[in-house]
Amino acid sequence: MIKKLKWDSEFFGYDVGKVVIEENQVVSEQELIKESYPFKLVYIFSDIKLDFKHFKSKLVDIKTTFYKKQLAWEENPEFIHCKDEPAACNNLRQLALESGVFSRFKRDNNFTNNEFEKLYSQWINDSIKKINADHIIVYKENNICKGFVSLKFQKEIAEIGLMAVDEDSRGEGIGLTLLGFINNLSRSKGFPEMRVTTQFENIPAMQLYEKAGYTILSKQYIYHLWN
Repeated sequence: MIKKLKWDSEFFGYDVGKVVIEENQVVSEQELIKESYPFKLVYIFSDIKLDFKHFKSKLVDIKTTFYKKQLAWEENPEFIHCKDEPAACNNLRQLALESGVFSRFKRDNNFTNNEFEKLYSQWINDSIKKINADHIIVYKENNICKGFVSLKFQKEIAEIGLMAVDEDSRGEGIGLTLLGFINNLSRSKGFPEMRVTTQFENIPAMQLYEKAGYTILSKQYIYHLWN
């Protein structure tokens, strides 16, 4: 039932496993706990909220996926501030860390070895190298990078990875401008749909995507089981 995650285990330095529980799947609580013993940490992804009586795990996230179809061309004079130039943004790593303030890797206090910082630093570094992103669009004004968004093209879907706006620049419409820019970029390359995943408790992000015309596609409960 529990699958060992090779990358996570090597990256964090301890055994990490993952199990996915579907909506109509019957799972034995005791069997799951017993099977988790070889792992220090098990990610549990569930389509429904779990109600185990002796569960040692903690609900750390409600993964919320948004989608937007039939992309219409957008016009915005602020697009002149958007450039596909990640190297020009000297605070890109800090913005990447800000993008994960609601991340389960930051909110779970059982992480004590800077796992959050290491993970998001690796994520943005791999995005710059185009390992897990095709584009990193930065919003730069007066030579100051105020926000960014990473974008990955997969099959017929354009998927947003990381996105953040500098704390001092929020409320200026930068997030909507970035989303509009990558909307046009995706449309120009023939992608009919965009998707993005965020945390349900990240209210500002939820409101931003809804304002940009995105609709909730699915929710998934994520638990961390520590041993």
